[in-house]
Amino acid sequence: MDKGVSRRVLVASLVGSSIEWFDYFLYGTVAALVFNQLFFPSEDPTVGLLLSYTSFAL
Repeated sequence: MDKGVSRRVLVASLVGSSIEWFDYFLYGTVAALVFNQLFFPSEDPTVGLLLSYTSFAL
């Protein structure tokens, strides 16, 4: 494989992995801070947090 092609593949995979990691980080943060109050307001706050983390895990 050509060195230029290898470099393009490396950069593309780095960018894709970085975007995917940021997506998981952002969703996990929002699941901890917002989703329990937004989607489970009638539940106990601890139960709502566990339910939001469960949805994140699924």
